[in-house]
Amino acid sequence: MTGQQKTSMVAMATIIFSLVSVTLLLILTGGDKIVLRVLRFILTCVFAFFLMREANWARLCVGLFSLLGVITSMLGFFGLVGAGGSMFSILGIWMIVMAAFSGWVGYMLLLDKDVVSHFSPKSGF
Repeated sequence: MTGQQKTSMVAMATIIFSLVSVTLLLILTGGDKIVLRVLRFILTCVFAFFLMREANWARLCVGLFSLLGVITSMLGFFGLVGAGGSMFSILGIWMIVMAAFSGWVGYMLLLDKDVVSHFSPKSGF
């Protein structure tokens, strides 16, 4: 796979994953914080658009946000378990899936040699 194909795959996967995440959290928690979740989805779509347009700043932002997502997902998981929640509940399992997905996105955008070489210095800011 070329760097461009990998970048497109990551961009589309982030949109799909974000949509599934918003839908699942709406099912589990109801309409609580719907506006924030929709705004986050829209922001994900904007970042994905700029990733596909080869904006280096978008690659760096999404990669770093994804690494932050690994940390927050794991903290949420351990907080859920520490508060007496089940690690095998839908929410507990989803937090682990979110951490793994975020780690994959961060790896692909920041460390994969094909993706990194695809972004030329002129495509940044």
